[in-house]
Amino acid sequence: MSLIALSAPLIRLAAIDDGYARDLFEAVDSDEESRAGLVRGRIGEDELDRLTPTEWQWYANWRQALGGSLDRRLLNHLAASVATRFARFEVRALVLRDPPTNQLAPEYDSPPGEETDDTIGLHWLSEQAAGRGVDDTFRPADTYWRIVDYEDRSGQAGRAADDEAPQDPARYLVDDEPYSLRRRRAYNEDALELVTDALQCGTDASWFLLRRLVSPDGGPSSPLASQRRDLVMDQIAAFAAERILNSRWYERGEPLR
Repeated sequence: MSLIALSAPLIRLAAIDDGYARDLFEAVDSDEESRAGLVRGRIGEDELDRLTPTEWQWYANWRQALGGSLDRRLLNHLAASVATRFARFEVRALVLRDPPTNQLAPEYDSPPGEETDDTIGLHWLSEQAAGRGVDDTFRPADTYWRIVDYEDRSGQAGRAADDEAPQDPARYLVDDEPYSLRRRRAYNEDALELVTDALQCGTDASWFLLRRLVSPDGGPSSPLASQRRDLVMDQIAAFAAERILNSRWYERGEPLR
């Protein structure tokens, strides 16, 4: 049994009680094997159901405070589990405050090469800048509406499941204005949230995220992506004007002052 599975009861208690949190710290502080497994070890797919998203978030912050790196599987799990504005901020802040990510961030305007433990944060932030979070949320609905649209166009709605069907439903476009508007609004609101959270954390990783948000190669080339970048640039410009900063201060990675 993995250390996560063995430690899950204590992690659940530690997430709500400082006394148990000290017990957990002492357990890993005095034992290198425990530290390696709980602070630096990778999270297995079969371990994700051992804790709730709230408990995993606590564990991720605790692990980071002890010098552990980001875990891609856990990060994706947390991002997919969030249901509130505060929870989204907590997940983003975990990356924006990650020491390895901040150490590398000033050197790059885009994530470097193949993803490694040290560059997980840069790759994840770049995905968020491109709207990955919104795309993941809307993907089931995209598939549904495209299939419905295909059936409406073909006049074959309600046919048996084993009848001939489109090999690639994604080829068929939807023409559902309310749905399209909801998606566009979510896409833009997500970008503005990312800017707000980046400014709230105020780290080198934050400036990397802003550079990705305004970069033409930060996401797909489309009117929706262009509008998203324009909104971000307007918000950054307003922030700079209020503080008498150069409107492109984030490109130099300079701290706020």
